This record gives sequence, C-alpha cells and structure tokens, in this order.
Amino acid sequence: MKKNDDLPRKLSQAELDQLWQENFEIEKSSKASIVKDWLPRYTGMALDQFGDYILLVNFGGYVKDFADQHGVAVHGLDRPMQAATADGITIINFGIGSPNAGLVIDLLEAIKPKAVLFSGKMWRPQNR
Repeated sequence: MKKNDDLPRKLSQAELDQLWQENFEIEKSSKASIVKDWLPRYTGMALDQFGDYILLVNFGGYVKDFADQHGVAVHGLDRPMQAATADGITIINFGIGSPNAGLVIDLLEAIKPKAVLFSGKMWRPQNR
C-alpha cells in the first residue's frame, strides 16, 4: 500500500503546543489593537485619561455624582458608556446587563488598570 502524502499527519504534543502558542500570540495582538480603539469609542475618553483604578457602575447618575464631587467632566454622554476621572480613579457606567459588564472588562485590557471594582446598586441616604 502506497503512503498518501495528502493525508493529515499526526502532530506531536510539542508541535501542538507550538501551534497553540503561535495562534495565542496572533489573537492576543489582534485583540490588543481592537480594545485600544474600542475603549475610547465606547466611553468618549482617550486612553491616557483613564486612571489606574477603575470603578464600574451600572447607572449614569453615579458617574455624574462622582464628576460633580470632583469638579471633572463626564465623557461619553452620547456613548454607550459614560466615564469620568479624578485623582487616579475612573468611574465607568457600563449600563445594564452581563454582556456589557464582560465587554468593559475586555476593553480595560487596553489600559491595564491596577484594580477594578464592580459596584451594583448603591444605597444613598435621603438626607445628604
């Protein structure tokens, strides 16, 4: 029986590992370029305006309150995610739903924050 060179050959574990690593690096590079562009697109804020610490919330009013208390602008009022930065802290309203929460976490890879805190519904005292 003649050996058919057109048939797939069996790969060793080392070859599979090498292919996996090469594909991983390609995907990582591609993802990095995407998130670098998409974080500003979603927030209206340039990458260099983000702080090292990120507070993720699900209500735009929290971003406005934060901005008012710190005397800074709210970015992205016409975008899916509003954001403001003061004293190295950026607050981002990711909106509603786990898909948006997952998306913003992926997009934060562009800035590599030191810490990220998710905060859901926050209680506010009636008499401030």
